[in-house]
Amino acid sequence: METVIVPKEEYFSMKQKIADLQAKVNYLQDEEFMKNLNFFISLYYKDLHTAKKIESENKIQFSYGAAKDLIHISDDFNETPEEFNEHL
Repeated sequence: METVIVPKEEYFSMKQKIADLQAKVNYLQDEEFMKNLNFFISLYYKDLHTAKKIESENKIQFSYGAAKDLIHISDDFNETPEEFNEHL
């Protein structure tokens, strides 16, 4: 077996990373954690599927003149209101 020399800080950093990975692996082996994880994943995909379904069903079709007869502009729209005449 070959001996490899690494700086002390790098060694401790690698040792900490290994411990962190081991803790994550332990979570994945925990039956209750995996049960909860699967539940939340299924909720996520169910919500995602529902949102896409609603989005595709409720697409709004816009066309030229869609607001015709809904918006009315008065004939004197471009006239200066009387309240502003004193400021002019």
